Amino acid sequence: MRKIDSLKATLLAAIPEANNDPAMLPVWIDRGSARARQTANGSFELAFRLNVLAIGVRTDLSIITLAVTRWLRTNQPDRLQPGADSFTFDADILDNGTADVLIQIDLTQNYDVRIEDGKEIVEALEQDDPVLAEASAEGMAPDIAAILLGGEQLVPTPA
Repeated sequence: MRKIDSLKATLLAAIPEANNDPAMLPVWIDRGSARARQTANGSFELAFRLNVLAIGVRTDLSIITLAVTRWLRTNQPDRLQPGADSFTFDADILDNGTADVLIQIDLTQNYDVRIEDGKEIVEALEQDDPVLAEASAEGMAPDIAAILLGGEQLVPTPA
């Protein structure tokens, strides 16, 4: 599944010691369910809890959290709602500098089904930001020309 591979790659990049030994980051799914739709083509959604266990890591939990929240912004933006938990974690502190960290994230993945050359093709769909999609559809999304911070232009990069 695309999201699982993408999150694992993100965490391997954020946790240097795991990058050298990917076995330090086992992943598995529990609490999975399928949500079929009454569509002619059979499109569906999978909902599941993704578990990632970072074994014996020395990377600070704040760095891991930053990597996961940045990943969520692109891949599951609905998990970043104000006041709601984005994900949960448990940590087993092994010593002053090492821990086993279990990250649990509730995810969804939508799939489209289509016929090409007489064969059914099942394709994972990209996650859209539901707030921006709704605002754009209703003409409420602002046309932003630049973003400033403390008077300094951040986006687009000044020439």
